[in-house]
Amino acid sequence: MMVKMKSLGIFPVRKKRRPLVQRIVAGALLGALTAAPALAAPAAKVEFVDPMAPSALVQAGMDLSPVGMFESAGGVVQVVIIGLVLASILTWTIALAKWVQLRAEQRRLREATHQLRLATDFASIGEMNYPPLAEMIVHAEDEMVASNRAGATNSPEGVKDRISLRLDQIEADLRLSAGRGIGVLAIVSSTAPFVGLAGTVWGIMNSFIGIAHSHTTNLAVVAPGIAEALLTTAVGLVAAIPAAILYNVFTRVLATYGGAISNAGATVLCLAAREVDSVQGRV
Repeated sequence: MMVKMKSLGIFPVRKKRRPLVQRIVAGALLGALTAAPALAAPAAKVEFVDPMAPSALVQAGMDLSPVGMFESAGGVVQVVIIGLVLASILTWTIALAKWVQLRAEQRRLREATHQLRLATDFASIGEMNYPPLAEMIVHAEDEMVASNRAGATNSPEGVKDRISLRLDQIEADLRLSAGRGIGVLAIVSSTAPFVGLAGTVWGIMNSFIGIAHSHTTNLAVVAPGIAEALLTTAVGLVAAIPAAILYNVFTRVLATYGGAISNAGATVLCLAAREVDSVQGRV
């Protein structure tokens, strides 16, 4: 058969096989052309947000001022903020009242102490217009009278010691009275930041719960809730910082007032000792 075909001048055509690399490239091109219609489908539109543009909530007219955030905050956050605002008002009220009181007390005490230093005995003092020092003088005179009634066995030193004890009691009462209310400033300064932090934690928890329910992490949606939560920390610091400063200021003022009270008591004791020595000298 082969001889016959050769005699007729007809040769069989052999199919030439392509190399392996060409077959792989051809298959890849065929697959790409097949998937072209699917790739030609409209893709999701990507929106680019201008970072300087206002958020959607601001464009919608949402009030992001402190008052607006307070009105839109949760009940627990509102209660915390109200409590901190009341604590701040109480702090400033106590500070103003104690400042006026202590300034007036220091001025009157200074004048009364000067009056005592000019006297030579209790009879030469005259009218004492400052009640704490008038009370000291009365107690000193009462102790001298009581010691004289007890008999001649009382030594002058014993009388002076008893007068000193009475004056110390009056001075301690005056210090306690002057410092009444200052402890509130210490309480506010130490607890207000933690109360504000507790409100912030609660508000942020609610914000994350809202994120889970809304299935979105868009900052324009979650930022107002977080800002409302952080507002409690800011209010806590606003209440705590002035309270801490005022507490330190009044601590120094009370120390100065206590020293002035001690000086006045020492002046009264000096006059009483002079009276005791004069009585003993006459005896």
